[in-house]
Amino acid sequence: MGVFNAYVRKELNYRNDIPYEAVTNVWPWSFKASGGWDSYLDVSETLRSAMTQNPHLKVNMVCGYYDLATPVYNAEYVISHMGLRPDLRNNIIVNYYRAGHMVYVSKETDSKLENDAEAFYKNTLSK
Repeated sequence: MGVFNAYVRKELNYRNDIPYEAVTNVWPWSFKASGGWDSYLDVSETLRSAMTQNPHLKVNMVCGYYDLATPVYNAEYVISHMGLRPDLRNNIIVNYYRAGHMVYVSKETDSKLENDAEAFYKNTLSK
């Protein structure tokens, strides 16, 4: 944290008294669906159920190669183990970016995100 604060204050000349918290409490976020704080959050069954009930539901998964919050290629693993019918599986698009968790932080990845989102929206609306 000290290195980050030194960088933004000395190099970027940014001043603000609001504390920057890289890891913080997200209260009142509920992890009941995952079994609590000591297990991984898994919403794949909820997504599978929603896609089965609404076969028109389209999903655009945005994944950063350097994401420390969600493992790279985890989306593909989860999708392949959801037990979706092939026609519903085709409703999920997975896009990868040379970025971390926040793929929009560079011009390159922000531009790719914009193009991918536009293609996803056009594809979704055309069917």
